[in-house]
Amino acid sequence: MTDESRVTADLTAGSAPRRAALGLPRRMATNILTNYATVFLVAVAGLVTTPIMLKYLGVAEYGIWVLAGSVVGYLEILELGFGTATTKLIAEDADKRTERVLRTLNTNVFVLTVMGFLALIGGLVMSYYAPAWFNVPPDLESATQKAFVILTVAIAVSIPFDTFGGALNAYQRLDLLSLTNMWRALGAAIGGAVVAVLGGGVVAVTLVTAIFGMSAHLLRWRMLRRIIPGLRLSLRLVERAQIGLTAKLSWWFMLRDAAVVVTQRLDLVVVGVMLGLHAVAAYSIGLKLAQMGMKAMQPFSALFFPRASGLAAEGDVRGLGALLVDGTRVSLAVANPIMLLLSILAWPLVVAWVGDGLGDAVPVLVLLALARGAASVAETAWWLLGGAGWIRWTASLSMLEAAVNLGSSILLAPVYGPAGVAAGTLIGVVLTRLPVSFVLSPRATGISPAKFAAGALRPHVAPVVVTALALFLARSLIPPDPLPVLVTAGASCALYWAVYLLTGAAPAERDRVRHLLTTSSHGVGRHRQGRGA
Repeated sequence: MTDESRVTADLTAGSAPRRAALGLPRRMATNILTNYATVFLVAVAGLVTTPIMLKYLGVAEYGIWVLAGSVVGYLEILELGFGTATTKLIAEDADKRTERVLRTLNTNVFVLTVMGFLALIGGLVMSYYAPAWFNVPPDLESATQKAFVILTVAIAVSIPFDTFGGALNAYQRLDLLSLTNMWRALGAAIGGAVVAVLGGGVVAVTLVTAIFGMSAHLLRWRMLRRIIPGLRLSLRLVERAQIGLTAKLSWWFMLRDAAVVVTQRLDLVVVGVMLGLHAVAAYSIGLKLAQMGMKAMQPFSALFFPRASGLAAEGDVRGLGALLVDGTRVSLAVANPIMLLLSILAWPLVVAWVGDGLGDAVPVLVLLALARGAASVAETAWWLLGGAGWIRWTASLSMLEAAVNLGSSILLAPVYGPAGVAAGTLIGVVLTRLPVSFVLSPRATGISPAKFAAGALRPHVAPVVVTALALFLARSLIPPDPLPVLVTAGASCALYWAVYLLTGAAPAERDRVRHLLTTSSHGVGRHRQGRGA
């Protein structure tokens, strides 16, 4: 029996518990629930605080704050892929070879400390020239430079200490990692909004963002000490041979991470250089909403990478195939309703959130939402291939995506404004991401494109059609006010999931939902009986 036939047989003939156990990572329920609680709270905080920041900082200072975060973020390239390589290497040794885990962690922290120092120097240089690069008004030049310096220091600290987050990921403790992300994001959003209301300005807001970002690393360290026996930082645990081993792997992760930084952050720079601060503000509004789809996918994609690393280390091709199909199908159940909501209801969403003064954000949101929807088809495969040892291919495609994105954005921006830059993102995704699922994945997992489409994509056809029709109808009926927009958003997601469970979900998924509903109803019944007694 071939690898493909073994995978197919397991996916189609095995029992529901067997399929669920084989296809998805361990601790998935706990990780997903905690991650989505984080995503939800952070999204709500962002939705509430962004209009406040925009109002009290003003369009120009808000644009500076957004640009500083985007531009300084490029310094993360100096991580050289060591952070992601740390996750893969520790995942291979987790719960089996603790001494190797300690040496990998200490070696990579030491190497990245050096890179953090280089990032500090590079960021200070950027801070000096930033006002000239982005045509900042003279009265805001000093504030711009200070904001860049503050975020530079934060990035320099984060580069070595991001290793702690990678280690939590390797142990598949995304629940703990998400709690630290919640602390960082909520603290930065709420604290920044409070400072803006009190008249602190862009420098004070940036300082609050940096403080909460750096404090998250301390929380991760304390969590890791509970998971890894004898965890400590010591130069005695730094191993030269480990540097070479990690470097060979990290080179490709660095290329991929650099391409991701270009893809996700350079658009704002292009808008700032070519179109000005007002266009930056409009683009950032569309981008923030579109990122909801990406953030909704993170709880899944973050789990697939260490899981695939472990399966590949064991030579479990069948497990990789099941992870690809089951992971993609479940991930799309989250990504698709958000993509439909953001693209079809773009205008009422933007107006309900920040008013009608930034109308350029609407086409940006539509195009970026479509880009995220297309990317979600390949999201599981993207991380699975990296964990399974196909990082050279995904890194090369990431670089190609960055080049296509940048070239298209520069060509289209003068003609179509911010929407042209967003169109460049969509073009890059379609031309480079989609082939990952249908060309590379079959070679790594033994699952043919036809089997992948049947098991992962076909179950979502009916939910997409029904939900899209309902949203087009709702768009013509609801006013662009927060309450009706939120109600429509919740109803459309519920409609999608209901249709999916009825028409496309695997038996194991229906069983889990049925068990969850039964357990919840029993819990409510016992609670009522207790109150009656």
